[in-house]
Amino acid sequence: GRQQQRAQEQAEEVNQLPGIVIGRELARQLRVFVGDQISVVSPIAGEMGPMGPQPKSMQFRVAGVFYSGMYEYDSKFVYIALDRAQAFFKMGRGITGLELKVTDIDDARRISRQVLNRLEGYPYRVKDWGEMNKNLFSALKLEKLVMAVILAFIILVACFNILSTLVMLVLEKGKEISILKSMGARDSSVMKVFVLEGLAIGGIGTVLGLALGFILCAVIAIFPIPLDPEVYYIPNLPVQIDPLQFVLVAIAAVVLAYLATIFPALYASRLPPVEGLRND
Repeated sequence: GRQQQRAQEQAEEVNQLPGIVIGRELARQLRVFVGDQISVVSPIAGEMGPMGPQPKSMQFRVAGVFYSGMYEYDSKFVYIALDRAQAFFKMGRGITGLELKVTDIDDARRISRQVLNRLEGYPYRVKDWGEMNKNLFSALKLEKLVMAVILAFIILVACFNILSTLVMLVLEKGKEISILKSMGARDSSVMKVFVLEGLAIGGIGTVLGLALGFILCAVIAIFPIPLDPEVYYIPNLPVQIDPLQFVLVAIAAVVLAYLATIFPALYASRLPPVEGLRND
């Protein structure tokens, strides 16, 4: 009976504590659940003691666990009531900052500059979401650039394959080209044949590649690839299908395929009829 009464008293004491909401990763590290009691320690809000500044601690009850999808936030951020925070840090009725939520996320930088102009600069400062996560977005920007370079090299290798294929075809079809020219075919007509053939090869490869890429993106969106949050900050590989980028890749692939056909087509159009019929 005494143990049950003691447990009830402890539960009532915990329920009377101020609530705190912590991130999922932090809750996992601390091994706490909703309703547990935790201590929050601040090294800057304590009293002066004989050995110097003494850290201040305060008891809280875990009122909830949030999940934002960002490892940095889920492992470091906690939320408490404003009046409790002011009392804990001895700030009176003051605050250290305000957070604004905008409708258009891409318009945050312009709005932050307007706010800074209204506040007339120092001692106030503003930071948008891009500046707060500068390291992450710099890494993503560099990764995007590297992927673009890799994609460009892949397309160039494919263009060289088209070029070598057409050159070999011209060498093999020298007799037929000579016969066509002897029958009155113009150089421009011969050139168009090989240009169209190269564009057909490049066009088919582009369509198949884009279709395969779209299917792969759709599959990854349904079955996400897991990542290590401690390294990449996010739990899964994000996928966003941008129609504009699809169109740009298609145009670049077709243009490079066309450029790859120019040399073989010019070589075929300038092939003298006598060269093709010399061995016959």
